[in-house]
Amino acid sequence: MPKIKGRHIQVISYLLEQKYPVSASEILKQLDINVNTFRKDIAEIEGLLEENNLSLVNKPKIGLKIVGSPENMEDLRKKLTSLGTRTLPRKKKTWYIAGVVLLSERIPTIEDLCEILDISRPTVVECIKEVSNWLSDRGILLLSRPGFGYFIEGKEENIRDAFVEAFENYLDVEFQKMARAFSEGDFKLKLSALEHADWGAIGKLIEDVQARIGKRFTEEDALALAITVAVSVRRIKEGHAITFESKEVRAVLANPISPIIESGISAVNDQLQVEFADSEIAYLALRFVSSRTQTIEGTGKFIAAPRFQQIAEEIAQLTNELLGSTINKEDEFISMLAYHLESTITKINIGVKMENPALEEFKKEYPIAYAVAERASRRIEDSFHLKIPDEEKGYIAMYVAVSLEKMRQPRKKKVAVICPMGIVTSKLLYYELMNEIPEIEIVQTGPIKELEEGRIEQTVDLIISTVPVYNINIPHVVVSPMLQQEDKKRIREMLKTERENLTSDIAEEGVFKKSLIFPQISANSSKEVIELLEGALVSQGFAKKGAVRGALLREEEYPTGINTDIPIAIPHGGPELTIKKGFAIATLTDPVKFREMGDPDKVLDVRIVIVPALTGKGDDGNEFYELIRRLGDSKLARALLQCSSPQAVERILKQ
Repeated sequence: MPKIKGRHIQVISYLLEQKYPVSASEILKQLDINVNTFRKDIAEIEGLLEENNLSLVNKPKIGLKIVGSPENMEDLRKKLTSLGTRTLPRKKKTWYIAGVVLLSERIPTIEDLCEILDISRPTVVECIKEVSNWLSDRGILLLSRPGFGYFIEGKEENIRDAFVEAFENYLDVEFQKMARAFSEGDFKLKLSALEHADWGAIGKLIEDVQARIGKRFTEEDALALAITVAVSVRRIKEGHAITFESKEVRAVLANPISPIIESGISAVNDQLQVEFADSEIAYLALRFVSSRTQTIEGTGKFIAAPRFQQIAEEIAQLTNELLGSTINKEDEFISMLAYHLESTITKINIGVKMENPALEEFKKEYPIAYAVAERASRRIEDSFHLKIPDEEKGYIAMYVAVSLEKMRQPRKKKVAVICPMGIVTSKLLYYELMNEIPEIEIVQTGPIKELEEGRIEQTVDLIISTVPVYNINIPHVVVSPMLQQEDKKRIREMLKTERENLTSDIAEEGVFKKSLIFPQISANSSKEVIELLEGALVSQGFAKKGAVRGALLREEEYPTGINTDIPIAIPHGGPELTIKKGFAIATLTDPVKFREMGDPDKVLDVRIVIVPALTGKGDDGNEFYELIRRLGDSKLARALLQCSSPQAVERILKQ
């Protein structure tokens, strides 16, 4: 066994975990081994397996598989595990070196690493180069000096953060398993680099913070926080301190979560056997604030400071102004945005670098939400006198997108139930309806007297009654108190009829009305296009006389150009100028310049313009948002630009 190379053990360990044969190409890909080297190694691998009463079966066009008794396979697994770092895959060895470089008082030499990892000198040099480049991206330099060896230079906070990241990458999927165990109260972590950490005290700290803020950190972030605390304790004891400027410390400690962190740390100071200076508390508070959370059931939600709650509500209002949407400022995502902004402003104030790996993809998939976020960011910048980076604009856009997508969810039909036969019968019918027809929301129950006295909500979509009803304009259906199968069928037919009527209304009077479609027109300015489309809405009874002027004034204050692949614009007036819902659309033979929604200092060459008449009701905003989302599809937009008749545009939009 001592003569066996690390890569041999690596291949065997991999194959022992596979239930089915694996092709040689897949093994080479997963373990990063050269094909010629692998061919030479087969004999040694087969020899090691034979010594342990196992064999390697290689079936052409199927793959390789280790066969033998489960007991022998388990014995071999234990032997290989005892060899430690010798069995690590190539990628793990690189992350092992990264962790050693970051946390060692004396970084091992190349020769030391060759011995520890059982790899050649060229391979170690190559790994160190990869680690050096990775560290450089995080503001840390890996340097060397003759007679001294390797050493690192960088901010202490960057070194600690890099170690946590390297550790996560080293464990890979095992990190998730460890995080799950930690979240379930198993604080007995076995980490050689942090073997003296008091995981019990650290786990208590995290649980205490979670309880006091009414939030639970995601499993992986909770473990990352625990490792961050353990690394901080070790580094402080070794004489490596975080040094923030006093104004940076004040900025972090002003966050309402910071006193909770400070109190929690004070409670476990004695167990951790270390004193945390203000800069250290600020560093940990920042990591806690930046971690992903979810609400703990029954504890409510963590409330952001009023200033941030107000900003989040203003972003919701701005979204409504720009898109005609009806996002409620009481929506849970608005509170989440406020909480997010509070920690983000703190991070920006002390110069923390933002990262958003999904930014470019998000901008492409959700250009409307990103445009709103850009505009909102300008307000935040003016309010706090700072610069919002694009990465953070992307996160704000995600909250906007969530609120808009939530708005698109199908609305349950509001139903009033009339049952004059007593409370028990009413309750029986109520629960039968709730269980059997989940697409309805019962907003009112009562006797026939309430109907006769006009006390039924006018917003209900359907009345379900156990007695005949008369002189009522709201759609209604009479059912048995025991709710028969035929009753359920009639109710569903009524709901279906209502949906069909709504679709018919849209087709006849809204999005697809031919007299509101203007294909391939020529215009000299955005003003000319707005006057044409808004004027059509006025002349056809969708908007009031002042709508044209209202839309032009609104466009000055809230520019509506959206930078999709084929730029579009959505100018519109306010709901106070609307008579009924309608949409006018034009495609342009030549681009017309509109100011950009996200950055009014920029202009876009727009080819498609849609002007809505919106009543301010939720359904109007939903339909409008759905329409502009579709217009953001470059394939659909190009097809519209080719249409020469209203009928052709109508067909495209109906697809």
